[in-house]
Amino acid sequence: MRHPPAGLRLVHTLAPCTAPGHVADALAGAVGEALQNVARHADVDTATMRLTEVDGHVVVEVHDEGDGFDPAGAPAHRYGIRQSIIGRVAAVGGEARLDTAPGKGTQWTFEWWGDRP
Repeated sequence: MRHPPAGLRLVHTLAPCTAPGHVADALAGAVGEALQNVARHADVDTATMRLTEVDGHVVVEVHDEGDGFDPAGAPAHRYGIRQSIIGRVAAVGGEARLDTAPGKGTQWTFEWWGDRP
């Protein structure tokens, strides 16, 4: 992700991090998908992102104060959350967690541990 989606202001804090290229690509792709969802569905014009690393543990957080949603209500034929976000991060040994509810906003936390196989 080079730029946030059109119409979305991104407030970010980015610490220098080290990860293999395929991991960085997966995290960037998942963040890009999360931000696309903010732009499409959250009914807000601003999202925040924080990137940190401590001892090889990379954490990316994406948050919006938008509409939120019920993840269980996502149609089975839609793969955005399951594959483009969660599956992408899991494929490189990371974890993606979602915290949202209608009216609550949305918080994504992506983690990758450098010392894991």
